[in-house]
Order: sequence, then structure tokens, then C-alpha cells
Amino acid sequence: MSDIIDFCAAAVAGLVARGQLAGEPVVLVGSHARGTATAESDVDLLVLGQGPEYLLEVIGGRLVALSWRTPQEQARRFTAPESAVAEVPAWRAARIVRDAGGVAADLRAQAHAFTWDGLAAQADRWVAEQVTGLAEETHKVAAALRTGRARVAAVQRNVLVLRLPMVLAVHLRLLYDSENEVWDLVAAAAGGAWADTQDAALGLRGLSPDLSCRAALVLYRDAAAMVADLLDPRQAAVVAQAAALAD
Repeated sequence: MSDIIDFCAAAVAGLVARGQLAGEPVVLVGSHARGTATAESDVDLLVLGQGPEYLLEVIGGRLVALSWRTPQEQARRFTAPESAVAEVPAWRAARIVRDAGGVAADLRAQAHAFTWDGLAAQADRWVAEQVTGLAEETHKVAAALRTGRARVAAVQRNVLVLRLPMVLAVHLRLLYDSENEVWDLVAAAAGGAWADTQDAALGLRGLSPDLSCRAALVLYRDAAAMVADLLDPRQAAVVAQAAALAD
């Protein structure tokens, strides 16, 4: 781990010399911070200040992903359910590269103190609205299947199978270090039936494209059943109509 921190410190010094950074706190996040990096993994450096938001550079033969975020914005991300699921574990594992004023250390402490308790109502509202919003994609899958538009059906199937687990991660109060873990974590937490349907919709069961699209409709129906108690009457009507398309 000391080797990667030394690399980050040297990378930051080079960026300062080129005028891309000043005295902002810098932290290492992602797979290198967690100790799970592979040979292909980029180095994720988060700068706590104003900047271009995101930039990729090759430094010392490594791909370095630079992100800029103000401390206030980072703190806000701990209080938004849709971002807390990933931001909290990322900051719990973060390695501080430079932090003269203690700002990064304070943010890491906030991440360690995080619980879902204070966000429960906000998380439920977000989940309900997200599932309601995905009803539109469900209708698009069904319409494309009916009219023989295989590419459109496949694209909308992918939207459902990518986004529904992200929503359920909040519903199930999960935390994940990387988006790459979401589908496995939700499959394990939601149970065998969900996992089987998710795999079918992802094309992992050897089904035809048509049947994998139909599996995505079932996936939506199952998600709707899981969150039914969170829906207000407007949302419930929208979701029920979309969920019925699975039949």
C-alpha cells in the first residue's frame, strides 16, 4: 500500500508543478485504496476543491482518474440515498494523500459514522419514484417486442436490468465499494428467484433475445412487488399497469 501512496504523492506533486493542482486535499479511492486493484485498474484520485469534475491522464505509465469535488458537495453525497450507497464505503476505505487542513479526515470520519437510520424516509421516497419512473422503460420493452423491434427491446431491457438493481440496493440498505458489485450483492440479498430472473435478463441463461427481454419485464414486476408498500396512489397505478405487462 505504501508504494501506491508514494506514487500518488509523486503524481500530485507533478500536477502541482504543471499548475493543475494547488493546495487542495487529495485522497485515493477505489480499488487501489481497498487493496483489490488488478493490473488494469486505474488510480482514482479525488481532489477536494473546484476543478473540471473528471479528467483521465497517464502518469508514470498508469491510468489516473482525477475527480474534483468540493467538501460541501462530498458531504452532501453522504446524505443522499442514491449516492451514499457507494460514497460511504468508498470514503471508509479512502487513503489520504494530502490533507493539510484535516478536511479529508473529517469527511472520512463522517463516512464511518454513517447509518441508514436518518435517511430511511428519504430513501423510501427515492426508491418509490425510481421504480415508478422505470415504468416507461417497461412499456418500451413490451411495445418493441410486440412490433418486432429487437434492438429497441434489447436496449430498453438493458436499461431495466442495469437500473433496477441500483434502486433495490437503496431499498435493501446495501453499501457497495464498486458498481461492479451491485448485481451480485442484490442477487444475494433479494434471493434466488430474483437472481435467476436477473441472470435471465442479463443473457446469462442461454435464452433467446426475446425471452431475455421478457425476463426483464418479470424483473420489473418482482421489483414492483418488493416496494409496493412505499408507493402512493399515483405511483401505485403507474407501477401496476407496467408490472401487468410481464403477464
